Amino acid sequence: TSTSTSTSTSSIVQKKNHHKSRGASFRLVHGESNKNLKQRLSRSTLSRTSGVRAFTKDKEEMTTSSPSSISSSAETVVAPVNGVEKKEYDIYRDSPLRYMGYANECGEAFAAWLPPFGVPATYGVAAVYVLADTFDKAIKANKEKGMKEGVIVGLDTVTWQMLASVFWPGSFIRVTVNLTNLLVSKLPADLSLDIGGLDAATIEKALPTAIGLMTIPFIVKPIDKTIDWAMEESVTKVLRGKCESPGDYVKAAGIVGACLAVPPTLFSFAGVIGDLAV
Repeated sequence: TSTSTSTSTSSIVQKKNHHKSRGASFRLVHGESNKNLKQRLSRSTLSRTSGVRAFTKDKEEMTTSSPSSISSSAETVVAPVNGVEKKEYDIYRDSPLRYMGYANECGEAFAAWLPPFGVPATYGVAAVYVLADTFDKAIKANKEKGMKEGVIVGLDTVTWQMLASVFWPGSFIRVTVNLTNLLVSKLPADLSLDIGGLDAATIEKALPTAIGLMTIPFIVKPIDKTIDWAMEESVTKVLRGKCESPGDYVKAAGIVGACLAVPPTLFSFAGVIGDLAV
């Protein structure tokens, strides 16, 4: 009986040890499996991360290199100085010669002080400046991009300059001066205009001139912006071949016609005002 009892006890102990060994083996295998799984996931995550970084790096390199590879500029730029790029010096835009473009406006303001040929002469000075600037821009464009570009730039420049620098501002100043003359002529007769020892006749001539000169800075930007828009929608668009339908050509022709009609209309209006001031 004692033998059978010991045998059964031994059998139970062996079974318990067997279950313990199986549990330990399972835990070992399961632990190793988890470890291997974590390593695989880690390697996979690292691989994906490396791929993303590589793609991001490639994208950054493409972003960095693409502007320099596709950009082109017709403007001549001088090498950067202290990190600031400077455009090529333009004698017609950056030197005192640019004030020749205001000759006709000043002529209109000083009309009361000039001989009959004085005001037309100032328009001649402004026209010489415009033609010189046009020739300069056309020659540069011809050298850089060929004769076709030179012709386009020349026509574009002369049209813009004649409208924005000569006829539009000149006509506005004439209206302003004549309107001032009209207002001065309507002042009461008993109103004394003697100022600083100057007689009334001198003041009557000087006041329209002063008003005309003071008006010039206020009309420059509005006229320039208007002509910029008009040119982009008409002459420049046609010269650059950007008109896509007959309607675009009709619109361009209408804008050009309106721009050309403004100066003679204002000159006529100024003449009527001048007649009323006499």
